[in-house]
Parts: sequence; C-alpha cells; structure tokens
Amino acid sequence: GVLYMHDEAGEDAKIICVPPREPRWQDVMDLSDLTPQLVEEIQHFFEVYKALEPGKTSSTAGIAGREAAWREIEESRKNFKPYH
Repeated sequence: GVLYMHDEAGEDAKIICVPPREPRWQDVMDLSDLTPQLVEEIQHFFEVYKALEPGKTSSTAGIAGREAAWREIEESRKNFKPYH
C-alpha cells in the first residue's frame, strides 16, 4: 500500500510493504489484509515521528492499496535521475 503525507519538505508518499519471504506475512497482499490497528499504528507513526525535531512537522493525507503503491513506484522510476 501507500501512505500519502506532508512534511516540511512538501508532499511525500511512503510505500507500505512486507518482507516477501517472511512466513508471518505470507498472506498479506494488500492493505485490507492488515488489521485496522496496524494500519492506525502506521498512520500514527508518520504523524508524530518528526515531533521532536525542531522546525519539522508531518501529517498524513490518506492511504491507498497495492495498485496505488505500484503507480507511485512506477512514477518514481520515471523521475529517477542517476548521479553521474
């Protein structure tokens, strides 16, 4: 899935993923496979993780599933400019 957020640098998308070979996550294929509590924990973390850093803020702006995450990944690949 993907978590959309804002921070002091602007809009950002965080990809939510699980380890592909970890047995505990083998049945997780999309956000709907996660417990609502875990999704809330993820959102809460990204709302407060910069709170102790002076001048930094963050807030969440929505969450979407697997297809949206793949779109974000593809868009990032298109925008990637290697350093030479």
